[in-house]
Amino acid sequence: MSTIKEELRKAIEQLSDEESQVILKFARWLLEQEDELTKDELALLKQGEEQFEKGEFTWWRDVKRTAV
Repeated sequence: MSTIKEELRKAIEQLSDEESQVILKFARWLLEQEDELTKDELALLKQGEEQFEKGEFTWWRDVKRTAV
């Protein structure tokens, strides 16, 4: 097993069932993708990862909608 997959496995073991479900959905989505990401998409992904590492994110369950 590669080092990255081993690190991923260890990280997943520490997650709650709810958090693991999010990772599973994302992994399934990745497996379904047939196209490669564009340079712009890769840049956006990297930006999002950096924001997440800094704690600059909002959980979806905390997003509240007001009158539309």
